[in-house]
Amino acid sequence: MSKRYKSGPTSIRKALDIIDILLVEPATMASICRSTGICAPTAHRLVLALESRGYVRRTSTGCRLGPRLLLMGSRVAAQIDLLAIARPFLADLSTKTGFCACAGRREGDLVRHIGRSPGQHRLQVTTMVGATFPLRSTALGRALLLDAPGEASEPDGKIPHEDVIEQVIGGQKSVIQVEAISGITSIACPVRDATGRIVLALGLEGATYHAPQVRWPGLAAALLEAACRMEAAIGRDGTARR
Repeated sequence: MSKRYKSGPTSIRKALDIIDILLVEPATMASICRSTGICAPTAHRLVLALESRGYVRRTSTGCRLGPRLLLMGSRVAAQIDLLAIARPFLADLSTKTGFCACAGRREGDLVRHIGRSPGQHRLQVTTMVGATFPLRSTALGRALLLDAPGEASEPDGKIPHEDVIEQVIGGQKSVIQVEAISGITSIACPVRDATGRIVLALGLEGATYHAPQVRWPGLAAALLEAACRMEAAIGRDGTARR
């Protein structure tokens, strides 16, 4: 095995350390060396290599991320299979809570149910995968509208269904819409990508008999935990929700 081959993985890790530093904010060479522990000659060599491929851009004040990462980010976002990532979280939610767990995405003025994991209660809510509903008519749809409160309102300005739990974490509305309609209680939470954009909603739904109001905070906490874990799986910084 050649010396060059053995040193390769270490160089890759060091280059990725530099990119991680620049993900937070632009940095000078001195601060890069101080934060990563990389010696100045090695850091300079790695930055030049990253710059040659467009991953880093040097300026008169230091280094910042390069345009190549924009292309990478857009390609990653396009290739993410949200439903495949959501499935284990839905299964875990239904096991922990006993409720049917579901996922929905926005399609214009509608929310489409794209996945579900059945609950464990004898009385089940059976929303079919593929079914669509007006965004404002369900908790799942209203969770998708949490960043657009004007769209969540009816034409008269009222928000439908008054039983709402809302938590604000990290300056963003994160959870939760709760509704009790015709004996069905639904709770929903948005899932945000690395940019903070809502890309999906996770929800719990079941017979109101199994979800008295005293259980709502616990159900909301389980849902928020699942959403945070899914966000981490699609690249969102975990500190964004703290």
